[in-house]
Amino acid sequence: MLPALYLVIIAALLVLFWLYLLREYPEGLAASRLAELSNIDRSLVSRQLKPLLSRGLVCADGETGKRRYGWKIRLTDSGCALAEQ
Repeated sequence: MLPALYLVIIAALLVLFWLYLLREYPEGLAASRLAELSNIDRSLVSRQLKPLLSRGLVCADGETGKRRYGWKIRLTDSGCALAEQ
């Protein structure tokens, strides 16, 4: 089993990867597509997106899909600034 610190580092790298992907797709990506591109479970995407949403780094467009996994996730201006660093 991986030590807790490794899991935190892996989660942080995953979030950075998502910021990069969302910067490359300004029209947004569905959470299910983020899961597919990251090769992880959709439920993990949902859990990891909550802090990004609450910090205002990404926004979710609930009008684009019937279920949360179909919502388009896009970078906010703050998220774009962080992704550019």
